[in-house]
Amino acid sequence: MSPPAPRPRVASAAVTLRRAEAHDCEWIWILRNDEETRRASFDSALIPWEEHRRWFLESLERGDREIYVVEVEGLSQGVARLDIAGGEAAVSIHLAPPWRARGVGPLALRRLAEVAFLDLGLDRLIASVKADNLASLAAFVKAGFTPQSGDAVVTLERRRRR
Repeated sequence: MSPPAPRPRVASAAVTLRRAEAHDCEWIWILRNDEETRRASFDSALIPWEEHRRWFLESLERGDREIYVVEVEGLSQGVARLDIAGGEAAVSIHLAPPWRARGVGPLALRRLAEVAFLDLGLDRLIASVKADNLASLAAFVKAGFTPQSGDAVVTLERRRRR
């Protein structure tokens, strides 16, 4: 049996971000409860609908959190989040299963850094990734994040260029 063919890569122009809206709530909940997403998350429990809905709608109103939908060729295919504190933000990203391992992650993270540094005026982005999540680690590094430390959890950062 031969190995599966590699998935085709995605062109940079095909990946965009848009601010999440209330109508994205259910789709983001389904994505967050995806088995692979939960395995990569620090909280791997299933999130009940009402808990997610409350969190999501409150998050849309918060000034210290930005949620973006990752669109590929105009279709919602992932979610990226910034939790902002002062001039920096913690980064989180999840992609829909068909778009993993196709180059979407690094492209979305680069777009997120542009928004964070240019539009929001942030100076530093920080990500925490489980050390065994090699795909996420590679995506962050390809997007210009530098590993800082970690054994079980790797911290990565990207700073605004001056």
